Amino acid sequence: MKLLIFFLVMGCTTYHGKYQFEKRTINYQLDENIQADIYIPKIDRKVPYVLLVHGGGWSSRSRSDMDSIAVSLAEHGLGVMNISYHLAPGFMYPTQLIDLDYALKYLTKNQKKLKFDTNSLYGWGYSSGGHLISLFALKHNKKSQNFRFKKIIAGGTPFDLSWYPKSPYIKNLIGGYRDDYFDDYYEASPVNHLHAKMPSFFLYHAMNDRLVEPVQATNFENRLKKMGASVDLHVVPYWGHSFTFIFSQESVIKSIEWLKS
Repeated sequence: MKLLIFFLVMGCTTYHGKYQFEKRTINYQLDENIQADIYIPKIDRKVPYVLLVHGGGWSSRSRSDMDSIAVSLAEHGLGVMNISYHLAPGFMYPTQLIDLDYALKYLTKNQKKLKFDTNSLYGWGYSSGGHLISLFALKHNKKSQNFRFKKIIAGGTPFDLSWYPKSPYIKNLIGGYRDDYFDDYYEASPVNHLHAKMPSFFLYHAMNDRLVEPVQATNFENRLKKMGASVDLHVVPYWGHSFTFIFSQESVIKSIEWLKS
């Protein structure tokens, strides 16, 4: 257990690139405790930006878990906004989506200073972070005419919350168990918000994931394909939920190359 905690603190694997970058820590909304790290590649042109959302069952962990991914992205010439957000159960759904909306507003308001190419907006999250960025991007793209998400990377993600009748994690987020809050579970599930304007998706998931079963990814992939959407799935044939995030460099490499393609 001590070894697992050590690796979680250290963060996931890094995929180094050739670019240097500047890092800034900012408050992107009124709550002073909710900050974000901005990574700006030192490139003389506008760059795509990736909104990073950490996991932790919606109720724990921090944005530092995503530091290695943020560095990897910046070294490959992509801007990054790695955010903190309000955690459950102190702040329940949809507070977290409101946080993401604040983050997107910060990016668009400061697009010139950040050298943000507004035609290339991406998102990346793992576990509950993958749920939040997927749900937010789907909802945002449906209603917005500008600054739509083009690509989303989601690893180890629960796309359909209704599969979990007694999850303590989802209870903290929604306020109760599924059978008493079914409509809320349905509304908070990305799989129920697919539409013609949705972004492309890159999914990665461990075959041995016991926390978020791999069928969550394959079902979401099939639903996207039936709608003619662009989706790629990378299956990690070993490890489980946490170790895939920590150790699967192949997933990070494939994700970044997919963003750059």
